[in-house]
Amino acid sequence: MVDIKKLPTSYRFRFWVFIAMLCFMAWFMMVCYFPSGELRFGHDLYFHLLRFQALMDALREGSFPIYIDHASLNGYGYATKWFYPDVILVPFAILGNFTNIIIAYKTMLFTMTVLCGIITYVSVVKVYRSQFAAIITALLYTFCVYRLQDLSDKGALEEVLAFTFVPLIILGCFEIITRHYKRWYILAVGFSLLIFSHLLLSVMMSLIVALLVIIYLRKLIKEPIRFVYLLLATGVTVLVTVYYWLPMLEQMFSDTFYFEINRVVFSPGHGLSFRALLRALFAGFIPSSKIFSIGLGALLTISVCLRFVVWRMSDLQKSVDVGVIIGLLLILFSSSFFPIWIWPFNKLSFIQAPWRFFLIASYFFALAGGYYLSRLIRGLKYRYIAMFIVFVLTAIVIINESYGNKSRMMAVNFETVEPSLRNSFHLGGLEYISSKVPSVMFIADRGNKVISKYSKTVISDFNKNKSGVTTFEIALNGHDKLELPLLYYKGYEASVNGQLLDITESRNGLLELDVNGSGIVEVYYKGTTIQQFSYYFSILAIILLSTYILWFNRRNLLNRLKINA
Repeated sequence: MVDIKKLPTSYRFRFWVFIAMLCFMAWFMMVCYFPSGELRFGHDLYFHLLRFQALMDALREGSFPIYIDHASLNGYGYATKWFYPDVILVPFAILGNFTNIIIAYKTMLFTMTVLCGIITYVSVVKVYRSQFAAIITALLYTFCVYRLQDLSDKGALEEVLAFTFVPLIILGCFEIITRHYKRWYILAVGFSLLIFSHLLLSVMMSLIVALLVIIYLRKLIKEPIRFVYLLLATGVTVLVTVYYWLPMLEQMFSDTFYFEINRVVFSPGHGLSFRALLRALFAGFIPSSKIFSIGLGALLTISVCLRFVVWRMSDLQKSVDVGVIIGLLLILFSSSFFPIWIWPFNKLSFIQAPWRFFLIASYFFALAGGYYLSRLIRGLKYRYIAMFIVFVLTAIVIINESYGNKSRMMAVNFETVEPSLRNSFHLGGLEYISSKVPSVMFIADRGNKVISKYSKTVISDFNKNKSGVTTFEIALNGHDKLELPLLYYKGYEASVNGQLLDITESRNGLLELDVNGSGIVEVYYKGTTIQQFSYYFSILAIILLSTYILWFNRRNLLNRLKINA
């Protein structure tokens, strides 16, 4: 923790000025994008609102941790938890149960925006020892065009959360590779939080870390102990996040899902055209189009161009330059004229859209803007002027981008838009259902009923409650197989009159029961041993890691920093 009272008076003043600027800008962003009482439509907004609502329901009913949204897909039950973790959402879902989903969701966006700025600020201060560079970097990164688009047009909550923890990972890498490798836990915490936000972006960030290791390989070879702590951070991350990735792998090994057979593969022209790339580089100040296009931002582009007027070289500047080069390579990778369809680049087809790397490039470019300006502007008065100019320009970007978003998207109230076949039940491409399910149309046509193999079987009193428990009465002579209106996932349990039944997956990807007698059938999602084990193991790992961090930092490390204005 930072003890503000022990910091120099001038530093404390600038720190609180930054916090005020950050909070005001976050509030201003929310006002521009999300007027009171409504959420403006985004591509993935309803998808994330549904999983958020499912988490709220589970916490209210005492069924957390939740694995299946039982109300989703006409009651067939849909599982996104294994592929979109909900750890970061929990405190806001609790708030939602005391208020409503709209207030909680907007509070989450505001809070994560402020946290993104603060974490970026602290990360830059610790590495580059410049408060001015940290403030500029935090403003440029937190309110960059790509993040604003994630909040609005894309409605990509998982990327919004991921933005918050990228600076922490870069800081952790810097500590292990070039400075105090015993602070390996920073990298472990950063990656754990990123994995709990979005696995895909975690894999992308792993590639960047691997690239940084290659770039600084000579230094690592000179001090092999740094490799040990890099592996330690990796191992601890794996243990902390076992609650997420182990149940996911269990499900993937138990079945084949839509996303595995309908992979998006890179092909010629899949990236951004030259015109779209130019528009991305100068977004934020150009007139908004009625057609959505990915943006990086003119402020970040200008930040990189400042390098041409910064001449004095230092080790810190070299690290910033390395980040800029990586960012430029990521932009090139996102273009249509980069051969992303050939080996080994085609192995990255899992990221689906190459411009997702804009998220990482945005941080490197924002850092360049903050650091280069700190080298160019020395006087305190001029630095305040520069901060004010960046503040105003950022506000203009927010206004321009929000206006463009408003012209593209119509404001709608979530409660009035019901999931239906027309909108694919707000589940996108239904990537996480069994590949055996013929189609979403099949589910809609089949209806909410139990289908038996033999016509003489009588089924009555069918019921599904909000907790996901399905019950019905069955009367039959001998043996029968029943197909239930439930998507198959490993972990279901069924019984008739208290006697357990065998559960298999039907040829349609639904739950199938092998029944040998009449009685009351009860079906519910119990979960698996691996799910229960991983949940408690992650809690134990988090407690042990937190205890170690508190022990290691028994003295306030930030108090020993010599911070330059």
